[in-house]
Amino acid sequence: MPPRDRGFTLIEAMIALVIIAFGLLALAGMQIMLSRNADVAKQRTEAMRLAQERMEVMRSYTGIASGPAVPLAWQDLDTVENDPANPIASTYSNTVFSRSWIVEGAPQDALRPVSVTVAWVDRAGEPQSITLTSVISNTDPVRVGALGVAVPADGNVRQPENRNINIPVAARELDEGKKSVYQFKPDLAMVFNNTTGLVVERCTTLVSDAAYSGGTAGCVPFEAAIVSGFVTGAVLPTGTPPAGSLPTLPSGINTDDVIGTSGQPISCVYAVAKNQNTGENLAGAHYYLCVVPIDATSGWSGRLLLGGVPTTANDKVCRIQFELGAGLSDNQRNIQPYVNVETSLDNQNYFIDNSSGDTCTPPTPPFSGATLVVHQDCRASAATAADCPGSADNTPLQ
Repeated sequence: MPPRDRGFTLIEAMIALVIIAFGLLALAGMQIMLSRNADVAKQRTEAMRLAQERMEVMRSYTGIASGPAVPLAWQDLDTVENDPANPIASTYSNTVFSRSWIVEGAPQDALRPVSVTVAWVDRAGEPQSITLTSVISNTDPVRVGALGVAVPADGNVRQPENRNINIPVAARELDEGKKSVYQFKPDLAMVFNNTTGLVVERCTTLVSDAAYSGGTAGCVPFEAAIVSGFVTGAVLPTGTPPAGSLPTLPSGINTDDVIGTSGQPISCVYAVAKNQNTGENLAGAHYYLCVVPIDATSGWSGRLLLGGVPTTANDKVCRIQFELGAGLSDNQRNIQPYVNVETSLDNQNYFIDNSSGDTCTPPTPPFSGATLVVHQDCRASAATAADCPGSADNTPLQ
């Protein structure tokens, strides 16, 4: 019987080599593809960083309106723009990038859609791009602190005492924290709803917890809102005052121009402003708070005037009027005359100016986020009794 053949023939060896060669070519191709994909992934990561960087720059506006102290304002957000830094090189990638963005809508919108696109060419010559989209909110940076506190379900922002921000700090709690009372004088007090900040009762005695809960505080239902603010500035007497002398400020608030209170009286307090932490007087600053009855159908309207402003010199009452911002009504911005006010208003501030010109001269530094508007021209050459009343309607504090 012949012996069995052993080993490979030449043809078999060549076939094996061909198969191995194809396998090695496939592995090489896969390696090239993996290397290119890794390169593109790295470039995509860098492109995303560049897009996010630009998005955050647009979110970092420092004011709503343009101004010399506002590097980037909401109103200045460009509608369409290619990055002036194009092409953008990166130490983290082996290509260069081109960045552009689109801001839709208009400056008066509360929300504006934004898209940022970053494009580049990979090492294979193929164009690549990523687009990041978002929405930027028209929120004045001066109000950004409110974003750190969860807003209650009813939407009414509260102070640390867990009551509405419009309730005076000096008000005392009543009714297990549901209400607060502010004592104007021994025979007059106002009770606030801690949630809405509106006045709900008017009392004719010194209100204590026991008297209120026992129904002996003389309180009756009373619908009203408050308007409050500060009066600052200097009304300088004739000549140059000595260093350190305090400014002479108006004597109080005049409400003769207010309508829509159904004939019910307005109660105002006007006093030297105090440091809420130390209780010390603040030099050159007064504080006022008026309780204005609300008409059941339309609210109250008209102007608040400062009474007792001298009419023999260059004195002007300047209204500190907030610039256009998200969520602020004309009434909240201190645009007067007020129209149909049905909520409480705070930060309705005034600045007394004795410059000789027709306009208000802002102090140094100027008010942030606000402009000065002549509210009462009480200069000797322009004063009228209607604009510059000599009397004030303040409730005396005893």
